Amino acid sequence: MPDAELLYLMLSLAAATLVSEDLSCITAGLMVSQGRLSLLTASLACFLGILIGDMLLYFAGRYLGRPALKRRPLRWFVQADAVDRASAWFRRRGLAVIFISRFTPGLRLPTYFAAGVLRTNPLNFLLYFSLACLLWAPSLVWVASRFGDSAETLLHQFEDNALWVLIGLALLIFSMTRIVVPLFTWRGRRLLAGAWRRQLCWEYWPRWRFYAPVLPTILWQAIRHKSLILVSAVNPDLEGGGLAGESKAEIFAKLKGPGVPVFSFFPADLDSQMAITQLDRWMLEHSIDYPIVLKPDAGERGTDVAIVHDHSAAKTWFENHHRAAVAQPLISGLEFGVSYLRFPGAKKGKVVSIAAKEPPTVKGDGVSTLEQLILRHPRHVAVAKALLGAQSARLFEIPAAGEQLVVSPLGTHNLGAAFLDRNHLHTAELETAIEEISRRADGFYLGRYDIRVPSLEDLQAGRNLQVLELNGLTGEPAHIYDPQHPVSFAREVLRQLWRDAFAIAAANKQAGAQPTSLRELFRLWRMSR
Repeated sequence: MPDAELLYLMLSLAAATLVSEDLSCITAGLMVSQGRLSLLTASLACFLGILIGDMLLYFAGRYLGRPALKRRPLRWFVQADAVDRASAWFRRRGLAVIFISRFTPGLRLPTYFAAGVLRTNPLNFLLYFSLACLLWAPSLVWVASRFGDSAETLLHQFEDNALWVLIGLALLIFSMTRIVVPLFTWRGRRLLAGAWRRQLCWEYWPRWRFYAPVLPTILWQAIRHKSLILVSAVNPDLEGGGLAGESKAEIFAKLKGPGVPVFSFFPADLDSQMAITQLDRWMLEHSIDYPIVLKPDAGERGTDVAIVHDHSAAKTWFENHHRAAVAQPLISGLEFGVSYLRFPGAKKGKVVSIAAKEPPTVKGDGVSTLEQLILRHPRHVAVAKALLGAQSARLFEIPAAGEQLVVSPLGTHNLGAAFLDRNHLHTAELETAIEEISRRADGFYLGRYDIRVPSLEDLQAGRNLQVLELNGLTGEPAHIYDPQHPVSFAREVLRQLWRDAFAIAAANKQAGAQPTSLRELFRLWRMSR
């Protein structure tokens, strides 16, 4: 082979490792089997490409730091929570992590970036990395070269069905990486068990799967009322009726009064330094101390909601989030979801759902790490990826025996909170308190309050209520997610909710309220993402 062609092939393989290291090594092995490259040159090309790419990743972590994870193209390949986990692993196991991670697909990139962030000695990193790569790259190239002839022969034999063979091969590779490989580790087996639990327990189903049988009811109501967008008039005082993207700040302003904590609104065009200055001024004015809650002004299901414990964490949150936001004091106590419904013209509304929100907790045994406790828990394993991400910096800590640890303080179902039916706690006093708050917004008829109270006695007496959020039409009655209820019960509650919503919206339209346009609803939906 001419020297120019050889050099071109080696450079191409080296460049390809920047996209996929393992696939490049396999391709190099196939070239060896065809006689286009020697085992030495193919291995050398892959080794050098991997070395250059991963050293660049190390230096990105060392000199650009964690903010670089928010920028393209790095954010396409490295997740922030994976870097947190790698950092914790690194602190626990030291430089050996660099060597081990080379043989642990999925942990290489975050580990090398974390090594840079933690400012590991570059010569030590290079030594450990090179030793691991000298074992990995030539071995993978050699294995691929040994099976290259067989693969080529197989493709020739099935030449007429080559497309289906390639599709089958792709599915086989996908199954191997997502199912077979995880089976070789306890962590992988527990994550697979969690994935299986999500399929068995309907409360973890994706929204499209859960809502599919409810859609015919929604469509029938739209046909009956001759308008698909009519339902957006259910809450004229909420943007889009609360279908999506309603502003939390606007809702808090309408509900302002006893039971609604103070808040501060931060427009999207406010830079992080100005946001911090405003936050400091607001906290001083209202005598609020850390921790506080920061959340997007438009969002749902706890996305990007954070409890920040100091000035530095608040500054980091604003640097990483460039949407309109809201700050609130952190309210302690028991959390409940309380759904309210009132028909136009009625003298008063009614509480139609009460659900307790219990945060996920684990109990230490003095031996197991936090990661092991989460993965071992029969319920938390179903949302283990979310919980491990939330606790990524603490996964290798070992809680003391008997220590109860809340692994996600937010009352969000997709972060492990259990929603329990507590409709038996309904009282006239609670209904009166919710009615008083609801009447502050004249155009609010249907939705769910997320509230906190010091005790069950306070809840039933309707006193000391503190509203964390008000969700409109898409704020489902949370009691339906109690594990004791079958999916048929939950869906029937939702069907009735949508029947009531269309009836309320129709009455509001007769009184002069206008539905939101499809274009505006789409804009609001995009804002909430």
